[in-house]
Amino acid sequence: MYNGGELTMKVVLLVLFILNGCFFLLVGTVLYPAITHTLIGIEKEASGSLPTILNVLRIICICAGAFLVLYGAGMFLFRNRWNL
Repeated sequence: MYNGGELTMKVVLLVLFILNGCFFLLVGTVLYPAITHTLIGIEKEASGSLPTILNVLRIICICAGAFLVLYGAGMFLFRNRWNL
């Protein structure tokens, strides 16, 4: 039997994963130089720790974004196969 509410929730989750992944990828790639330049300009006293922390955060953002986008795309591609 067809359940419209369940289908709507699946679509919402699919869109949510993909949009969150795109946001993380945007922050980790496109917006990263501007954020880094601003933070380093503000915090001149951060000897060497701030750039290192920002690089680690960039890697985390890129990995999280890629995972979320791939998970959302996988939900879309395999939804009929595995009844997601």
